[in-house]
Amino acid sequence: MLARLVTGRGDRPPAFFLFVGSVLALLVADIAYTVTGLMGVYQPGSIVDLGWPAMQAFGGAAALYPSVTALSRPGPPASQGAAPRLRVAGLAVASLTAPARPVYIGASIGVITAATGADPDGELRRADSAMYAAKAGGRNRIHRGA
Repeated sequence: MLARLVTGRGDRPPAFFLFVGSVLALLVADIAYTVTGLMGVYQPGSIVDLGWPAMQAFGGAAALYPSVTALSRPGPPASQGAAPRLRVAGLAVASLTAPARPVYIGASIGVITAATGADPDGELRRADSAMYAAKAGGRNRIHRGA
């Protein structure tokens, strides 16, 4: 959504500009904090600290502004040209630079063999029993039901 908002065409709703103000306030506050910290002149409670409440105020105002719903609506159809390529490039950069961590997925599965013409409700009960037996056996199990 962010890539579409930044690279999209057309008028931006007021909530967009409030969100931009929130991001800019955060960037300015973080940069000012880093610079003053490295220089050894940072003082808690100084003007540098005003950036974070400003970020919260802009973000809160954007979230409460009625036009915030317009930010998630699909835009007009893209024409051929640079805009679609720019959107694809932005999405590619975002997906490649996003923090990644491994995701482990496991499953416990119950398996049955249904006879031709068997009662579907009975077979479903057998499959459920096999699934629960697999789960009772621990993670990443396969249980073949009777």
